[in-house]
Amino acid sequence: MTVCIPITQDRHLTLISVYTPTLTSTDEDKAAFYIQLDRTIQVVSVNDKLVVLDDFNAQIGRDHRLWEGIISCYGIGSCNTNGQFLLGLCAEHQLMVTNTIFQLPKQQKTMWRHPRSKHWHTLDYVLTRARDRGDVHITRSMPRVDDC
Repeated sequence: MTVCIPITQDRHLTLISVYTPTLTSTDEDKAAFYIQLDRTIQVVSVNDKLVVLDDFNAQIGRDHRLWEGIISCYGIGSCNTNGQFLLGLCAEHQLMVTNTIFQLPKQQKTMWRHPRSKHWHTLDYVLTRARDRGDVHITRSMPRVDDC
């Protein structure tokens, strides 16, 4: 879902809400999703503010040196294949994962607990253009009720 909100006469805020295929989906389904998301982002004017949010079913890890300008030093966990897709998209469009720029307690950064391992993970992210990072004052996660 995409929503475009006028900010000024010349600028807009575009919100894109997505739900990425899960890790168990085929590579073809994942690639098709990211191709469609890439095309959606490409039609947003480079002058406009852009926010992409929702459930990416991805773990992006905390290697901020490898992904400089995309994730900051407050990421958690390790990166999975869906995370690699997401980070590649961010690199291509100069997007930053805002979940990683704030030093918060772990319970405010994670929202899903693995049923077997009981480890908490971040799977939902808020992305914005790196140049608009200053517009984001905090990004927090809230766990589902049944995961508490």
